[in-house]
Amino acid sequence: MTDSRDLRSPIDSPLEWGGAIWELRLDAEIPGLYCLSGGPASGQGPLLGLEALMAKGRRTAPAFSHATLVHSELRGPRIEAVYMPLGWHALQVNAAWTPGEGATIDLDLELQARSVDRLHGLELIVLSQLAGPLNPGMHRSVTPRDTRSAGFTYDGRETNLAGLVTGPPGETAAPWLAPRAGREGWTYLEMVHPDDLSRQILEGTLPFRAARHALLGHDLEKGVVLRARMRGHWLRKEEAHSRIDTLWREFLDRPLHLTT
Repeated sequence: MTDSRDLRSPIDSPLEWGGAIWELRLDAEIPGLYCLSGGPASGQGPLLGLEALMAKGRRTAPAFSHATLVHSELRGPRIEAVYMPLGWHALQVNAAWTPGEGATIDLDLELQARSVDRLHGLELIVLSQLAGPLNPGMHRSVTPRDTRSAGFTYDGRETNLAGLVTGPPGETAAPWLAPRAGREGWTYLEMVHPDDLSRQILEGTLPFRAARHALLGHDLEKGVVLRARMRGHWLRKEEAHSRIDTLWREFLDRPLHLTT
């Protein structure tokens, strides 16, 4: 992992991650990490990308871009950004990407609003994509947190339902392992805290080409703050499967940031 002093500014922030060079683009159509270096990983991304907002009968994608970025700041290794998505009742989204030891990057999110009785079942979609463009009609496998989250898939926020399969509610979504991703000898693992995950949506068939993590899924009122956390982790392929359980427990034990 590159020393934090190499993260020169919130917008221009190349770093070595999983054997390749990545850049955090806060003003991209999907803010997140994009690969800059050559080889198999070249052009891949986003990872840990802020893609969309969803609520009943409504989806805005992109919801995060240069037009909705209102502030960014570099605090040591931690890169923070504040977005005010248009048309979402004064919703404010604070996002922070933090490089850590062992080829990890943590994404912490904090949502608050100034509206009352407007944001119901609100989901923030985080996209990680490691293989080519996604076909809108591609098969999608959904793991919902509970019966309410299972209903979100069919309440008007999703499109192209023909290729979508929803599993039984109540099962904890496993960490996403992308076995053919990245540079030679590396594979990517992505984790979401189960309490923060409304639905896990895996794109394509094995090996899954992308993961969409629908976070929160709660009603949001003025004076309430919702928080969620994720972690992206590059691993050597030969050690990936043997380390998943340990890394998952370490992530679950990580304290939640009190504020972004």
